[in-house]
Parts: sequence; structure tokens; C-alpha cells
Amino acid sequence: MRVVQVVGFGGPEMLVAGEAPDQVVGPGQVVIEVAVAGVTFVETQIRRGLDRWHDRPQVPYVPGGLVAGVVSAVGAAGGVGSLLVQLAWTAGARVVGAARGGRKLDAVKELGADAVVDYSTLDWTDQVREATAGAGPDVVFDGVGGEIGRAAFEVTARGGRFSVHGAASGESPTSIPNRPATGVWR
Repeated sequence: MRVVQVVGFGGPEMLVAGEAPDQVVGPGQVVIEVAVAGVTFVETQIRRGLDRWHDRPQVPYVPGGLVAGVVSAVGAAGGVGSLLVQLAWTAGARVVGAARGGRKLDAVKELGADAVVDYSTLDWTDQVREATAGAGPDVVFDGVGGEIGRAAFEVTARGGRFSVHGAASGESPTSIPNRPATGVWR
């Protein structure tokens, strides 16, 4: 990946374009394809070797902790889903977490889910019904939308609540079939 790195302490001439190894995402981390980076005044003082309050980094180093861009890789499961699992579990709910792939399923289980299902399998809704003794979940938080969101809506218990907080599939969750139910549509 392309970087601007500090190759020595001094003025702006110490900032040199270069290459660094591509970053590998770890648990609880994300990789951001940086579109804009910022450097604070304190960081310019560190680069100049004038800052007395911070340890001097070993050169070469890449300055700047202010970035904006697109998340290109994720290492735990989705942020909102991860938070919801923890909050529901802490509140005493029996949590069935849905994700795609073994790594994400393991992460959801570690966050406190009592059961996990892989929504990329054909029978995932049957697994949800089995985990809820056939009734379906009382509360569903959908961050995916599309076909998965529609299937999650259909597996929700009668009188249950269904809350939409995203459309990661790229399809609007408003295409969920009209079915009489008491519940929350957000």
C-alpha cells in the first residue's frame, strides 16, 4: 500500500512517499481504504523532534491518526450487531445470533450469543426455529435486508418485534411482505 512516512526528524522534507505491506485485519479491527488523512499540530511537533510530552517514534513511521475512507475488511462481526448481542445478553435475553461464516459465528458466540446460525445456509431459518423451540424470536434486529431480511421477518414470532437498522445486502428492507403482525417497524 502507498504511504507517506517520516524518515527522520525535521521539517516537511522528512515526509516521503513510499510503500508498506498491506495490512491484515485481526479480531476487532478494520482495514480502511484511506481517502483523506489528517495530521494534528502535535504530530508535526513530534515529526520535528520538538515534542517533550510524547515518546519519539522509531523512524521510519507513518504519521496521522485522522482518516476517512471506506472499510475494506472487518475482523470481529458487524459493529451494531456485536453491540446488540452484548446488550441483549446483558439484559438477560436468550440470544440467537446470525452471521455468515465460521469466523463471524465464533465472534458472535464469544460476545454472548446462546446459539448461532449461518444465514448463508439454506436451512438457517429452521435452525432459528429450533433454537427458539419452534416459536421464532420475540425480537429481531435486521441489519442485512433483502432476502435475508425477508426470511428473518418471516421467522419472527407472532406478536414479535422486528427492527430494521441497515441494508447491508444493498436492498431496501421496505420490500418485506405485508403480513399482519404487532410489532415495531423502524
